[in-house]
Amino acid sequence: MNEEQYKKENGLTDEDRVLTRLEETVIRLLHHDHEGLTEDEAAERLGCTQQNIANAVARIKQKAPSLFPLMTKNQKLIFDYITEEGLKHNQIAIILKVSEHAVAEIVRQLKDKGIRIDRATKMERYQDFMDGNVREKF
Repeated sequence: MNEEQYKKENGLTDEDRVLTRLEETVIRLLHHDHEGLTEDEAAERLGCTQQNIANAVARIKQKAPSLFPLMTKNQKLIFDYITEEGLKHNQIAIILKVSEHAVAEIVRQLKDKGIRIDRATKMERYQDFMDGNVREKF
């Protein structure tokens, strides 16, 4: 079933959409769960100005604030290394073959966007030798 048939069967029109098709395209290009492009890259891809993209982003923020803040591909990658794998800046720098300063700068950008970065902690696993240290068993 194509989109037009779905709309017809369910009584939907373009006016029922929260985001316009352009806004949907922009958020798909920019959002870190999709392509994670910068506004400049998205503007180039769509053949428009960066200001057009910025205006679309402003409208999207009003309509769907839960989609924000946005992260670029590199910001999302570094965010995941820290929060999911518990890596430190120097370890990430080695993996990505960039300077530690570059990693720190991206972390600063994330914090400036209001993104909370909690380092993943390693979980200790129970081992048999720990029996002597257990004070209370469940």
